[in-house]
Amino acid sequence: MGLCAEVTEQVLARREVEALASDLQKALQIRDDFLSVASHELKTPLTSLQLQLQLLWRSLPETGPDGQPHPARKRIEATRRPAERLHQLVNNLLDVSRIRAGRLALEHETVDFSALLQDVVTRAEADAAGAGCTLILRADSPVIGRWDRLRLEQVVTNLLSNAIKYGPNHPIEMTVVQDGEIALLTVRDHGIGIAPENQARIFQRFERAVSERHYGGFGLGLWIVKQIVESLGGDIRVESQPGKGATFTVALPLKPPPSSREDSPSHASA
Repeated sequence: MGLCAEVTEQVLARREVEALASDLQKALQIRDDFLSVASHELKTPLTSLQLQLQLLWRSLPETGPDGQPHPARKRIEATRRPAERLHQLVNNLLDVSRIRAGRLALEHETVDFSALLQDVVTRAEADAAGAGCTLILRADSPVIGRWDRLRLEQVVTNLLSNAIKYGPNHPIEMTVVQDGEIALLTVRDHGIGIAPENQARIFQRFERAVSERHYGGFGLGLWIVKQIVESLGGDIRVESQPGKGATFTVALPLKPPPSSREDSPSHASA
């Protein structure tokens, strides 16, 4: 009788755990579905807003009647930046649902990593200047490989935005070089740094090494970067000490990995 009671308790406990796991899986699926739908719904009006701001910007003269820069242009520019930031946050949420569903499609094409890095830096100069950061770029020689251009831009943009956020009023150094069959990208800031015990955690979803009260965002940027880099067959690492900044290094093969077929989109799973 004692043995039967013990076995019965174990069976009931196992069933309870299985029920809880099933409920948790359903809750996670509902959350992912909500994030996907909400992101799509938010993205449509945001895209329209950005388009209208661009049209308004182009319709205005560069100078006003007094010969000074048109005052409305400055106001439009001030509106465009938070709109672009919000658009990036929405894209991050959308990528979460794509990655978890294994639908992060990659379209490989021939890309000059050096030219791409220069383009991203040019677009980020205004944000960097607003944070008091000087961007130092070393990308003199072409680094040609086959990658997904948009996803590679996303990797660089997220790392650069991260450096601007956590290293204001300090220079940011970016370098891309070719080492054999590998392209090496480094993004170095001189900001608050990352404690050793947090350096693995920052690449996880919704994780950060600092207080949410002082720094915005969802804690998704580095996780998405890691998923993209790994789907391209590469890896990312960080070297940092508190108070001495952080250096992120991305290593990418110049050619897609064997498991990635160039005749159709490849997928990354979370």
